[in-house]
Amino acid sequence: GGLRVRKLYTDEGETVFDERRHVILNSIGDVARQADLRDRCLFVSASRLTSPRDETELGTAFEEARARLFGVLLDAAVRTLADEKRTLESDTHLPRMAGFARRGAACAPVLGWSGAEFLRAYRANIEQAALDFVEDDLVARALLAQSWRGVRNWLEKRMRTKGVPEETIKVARSKWGDGEVWRGRATDLMDYLDERVGSVVTQKFGWPRDPRWFGRQLKQVSVALQKAGLELEYHRTGQERLLVIRRIAAGEGEPPDLDDTRVGSWDREFEDLI
Repeated sequence: GGLRVRKLYTDEGETVFDERRHVILNSIGDVARQADLRDRCLFVSASRLTSPRDETELGTAFEEARARLFGVLLDAAVRTLADEKRTLESDTHLPRMAGFARRGAACAPVLGWSGAEFLRAYRANIEQAALDFVEDDLVARALLAQSWRGVRNWLEKRMRTKGVPEETIKVARSKWGDGEVWRGRATDLMDYLDERVGSVVTQKFGWPRDPRWFGRQLKQVSVALQKAGLELEYHRTGQERLLVIRRIAAGEGEPPDLDDTRVGSWDREFEDLI
């Protein structure tokens, strides 16, 4: 964020303060509802405490360990900064928040893992966040469930019902794509989905009420859908702006391949510090 104020109470001088900080969101439910926000988040699910500790007791233990914990963090930061430039020199395909990914991969060996393990864990976190978003979004779920042949057949039937000449229908069908690709107007796709999902879904909060809203919704879910196996693009041909949707391989995120024994040993070491 930024803040602009007058410099030394003058009329013309100006001072700009620019600051960036990490933000931690803590909640029982999921509060990161926008796809672009989720793509910049790390999601951590805390386990239920099996042996709760009194707040006073926990505070006392933390104060005793504070200096040692701070020293561990400083040692990790120093070694990370020293190794950062040598890390991932051959890896040109970094995930979103590339700076964080590069620094995290440099820090991982200091804490007992490799840079590759960190990247696998980070990519898996991104992929899972996208899939969770798709499961909760009405439009994304509707798109993933559709057969593009069904969309083309529905549009063709609607054109015949309106008395459109067969030659015109043939030309239109040639533009709609084939197989696992659909090409056409977003308005036509919205009409099809409205009829397909029915009034029970279209009346729910979050379902777009008009083509402009539907277009904005498609942009919001496009990144998450790509990770789930659908690619959305817009192509302009002459006066028309066409939506192109094709099925692709789902994202390549994979869960981290970590040794449970080693992870447990690190957990115990930090527990001992606290």
